[in-house]
Amino acid sequence: TMKSKEKISVKDLITIAVFSVIFFVLIRLAAMIGVLLPVLFPFCSAIGLLLCGTVWVCLLAKVPKKFCVCILCIIISLLSFITGTLWTIALGLFIGGVAAESIGRLGKAHNVIVSVASYAAFGLFLHFGIIVIIFFFNDYWRRYVSKIGVNETYIDTISKTISWPLFGLSCAAVILCAALGIMLGRFILKKHFIKAGLV
Repeated sequence: TMKSKEKISVKDLITIAVFSVIFFVLIRLAAMIGVLLPVLFPFCSAIGLLLCGTVWVCLLAKVPKKFCVCILCIIISLLSFITGTLWTIALGLFIGGVAAESIGRLGKAHNVIVSVASYAAFGLFLHFGIIVIIFFFNDYWRRYVSKIGVNETYIDTISKTISWPLFGLSCAAVILCAALGIMLGRFILKKHFIKAGLV
């Protein structure tokens, strides 16, 4: 029946879980770029969205069902929390998933504008989780990153670098990279995955 086809199956859950791990690894890779190059730290969310765009698009093509995005983001949020990521980032991932799911339902699955808006909403909430803690819970953030082995020079550099104008610029970069990530993902999906019969 139509309703049974819309429900998430066990096979779908396994697919989402696999994609979630890939997504999580790429997000962590983007975070590592920010750690290695402090000047890129405010833009690590944008870099992550660019890297993960293809994963996002391919998952939605493979499992075009309700709650797919929510489940993806819940898994990523849990993986982040379990591996010791800041609670604000895990929360940003979760709320971003809910926002993305809600926006995604406003239009057709293949609508580019809806896809970009959904992905950008996810990215912005993730970005808020990464950056806003530095503004409002700076002492907590400094203690946390110091405890995991980040040196004081790096901590001071990030604290001095982050400003509201830069935050605004980095949010714009998130939206731009979300759009580029979706476009790249759609191109790769059409060029390779559909032709290969993987989706």
